[in-house]
Amino acid sequence: MKKLIQPLVIREKKYLMAKNYAAKLKSQVNNDLFKAKTLNQKLTVDTTGLFSPNGAIPNIGRDYALIYAATKAELNKITDPIKGFRGQFLLKVTERSSFDSTTYSIQRNSIRDQLFQEKRSMYVNQWLEKLKKDANIKDNRYVFFGR
Repeated sequence: MKKLIQPLVIREKKYLMAKNYAAKLKSQVNNDLFKAKTLNQKLTVDTTGLFSPNGAIPNIGRDYALIYAATKAELNKITDPIKGFRGQFLLKVTERSSFDSTTYSIQRNSIRDQLFQEKRSMYVNQWLEKLKKDANIKDNRYVFFGR
């Protein structure tokens, strides 16, 4: 049992150490994350570019904790440390685009039609599978073609 729990405890301790270090670093960089690289060369400081809440973050992947934090973060302020899959993150959101209702209204019908088509296909496939499963078929080909 100890062999199973020990790696989990070590990982949590590393996360805690990283969180404490990130909190200390936040106070040292004065709202400029690129200063962090000068304080410690081992740190990775990068920009992600634009990403959507339902997509993956460039250079990081699909990290739901980080995506959630990015949607809730104040603009141009460094967040508190965020526990992600790959460690602790400090995040500074510099731009957030608002919901574009004109683009949505243009694409609304095509999105609706696509969703209906997907549902229709799913239900037809389920119906056919049920028909095949419930069918009572007896093979009488030998009567017509002989043996």
